[in-house]
Amino acid sequence: MDRGRQLVVTAAVVAAALVAQRAGAQELPGPTKAKQYMASFVQAFSTCGSPNDTTTGAISLPACHPAIPVDTGCTFGPGGRGTGSAVVLPADGVNPQDIRIRGRLIGLSPGCEGETLCVSATLVVSTVGCTSDDPAGCTMSTLTDFPIGTMGNGCGVVQDGKVKLRTTVNTAFNAEVLNSNTVIQVRGVGVRRTTSVNSMAPSASSFESGFLTR
Repeated sequence: MDRGRQLVVTAAVVAAALVAQRAGAQELPGPTKAKQYMASFVQAFSTCGSPNDTTTGAISLPACHPAIPVDTGCTFGPGGRGTGSAVVLPADGVNPQDIRIRGRLIGLSPGCEGETLCVSATLVVSTVGCTSDDPAGCTMSTLTDFPIGTMGNGCGVVQDGKVKLRTTVNTAFNAEVLNSNTVIQVRGVGVRRTTSVNSMAPSASSFESGFLTR
């Protein structure tokens, strides 16, 4: 497994694997329960660097035209849609604590056929497993659009316009990487194309978590 390409849902777990996992009596502040993350995927568009337009409506904001998909070769078709989720799995006496990651995209364009798509995420992780032993814990640097896993492990090949993405954090890293008090801030979840079967793969995620209004 290529560890340089690995991450959830959940790339932030990489950092959790790198720090000493010595969760003591310290606890990070947080809610009593936050065990599930769910998302819908939309087409990702290139960011606006030099505005040449403005939006209309109640609030006018700088914008760039035309809107350009990050991946012009692999897109959603007319009936396309995608969903994803990440769920914390508690330790059960046999298996350690883990995070299950699931994603599914359907109705993809012909330009996606045969291409490999992988889960990616932008995450910030705070944990009490720190080499400093600081009772307030530590926070990792942001992991931006970081890929999770390799083929068969957070990745899948598009067939008939569909792809399923399945993995867990421990499976992706082949290690127990979560401690008992880790806060994972999900800044964004994406689906990244890693092959160039039909067109050159982009350098960022083709699809991102988000909303679509009609």
